[in-house]
Amino acid sequence: MADAITLLKEDHRSVEKLFKSFEKTGPNARKTKARLVEGIIRELTVHASIEEQIFYPRVRQDAQDTVLIESVRHHVKEEEGSLFPAVRKAFGRPALVAMGDALAAAKKGAPVKPRPRLPDVPPLNRLADAGAGAVDRAVGSLRKAAASR
Repeated sequence: MADAITLLKEDHRSVEKLFKSFEKTGPNARKTKARLVEGIIRELTVHASIEEQIFYPRVRQDAQDTVLIESVRHHVKEEEGSLFPAVRKAFGRPALVAMGDALAAAKKGAPVKPRPRLPDVPPLNRLADAGAGAVDRAVGSLRKAAASR
């Protein structure tokens, strides 16, 4: 049996292999591209799910603080260094403003505590996050009220 990091790295390699197959596929191979995209989405969804349900909660719970800090800094560097510029180029300002509005609205109702067992794929993740966010905010309000007595 593979250890956790080996298994997650194997997932990364599987997705990269699918990316390379997609990139090699000709522009008219729509069925092949659709099948590859389906596989990419499936692999990434499963990978994200197991990370969020098991790996990251365990790291947050048991790892030394420096490991978590390093992980978050790496994530930020990766997003801001390569992903965000590529998305900005691909989407354009109007689409990004619309997405920003949607993110800001979602942020207001998002959970404030990690819930690794909640679904993390649409549409269930939106429903679960909305419910969890409402519960978090209600509990926070109750705690404030109790503390002010």
